[in-house]
Amino acid sequence: MRYSKKTIKILNNMPIRIINDDDDNEMGHGMEEMIYEVQKGDTLGKIAAYFYGDAKLYTLIFEANKNLIKDPNIIQIGWKLKIPAQK
Repeated sequence: MRYSKKTIKILNNMPIRIINDDDDNEMGHGMEEMIYEVQKGDTLGKIAAYFYGDAKLYTLIFEANKNLIKDPNIIQIGWKLKIPAQK
């Protein structure tokens, strides 16, 4: 699978990197999941609020990344997290 990189902005106007297989595709439009690289100041809640519009849905991201995240309150800059499509 080929991955491309796309830079967009989140709520606090910090640049983030989204890595996915189609720059024209957005969450909810046929995409199964995206990969997001954690930036300074991120929390699972902030990431969930950006992608899903609801910080409480951070559990979707936590569940998809249990191999990496042991505590949902602790994420590290540079981690590449799976962002599953909202069901």
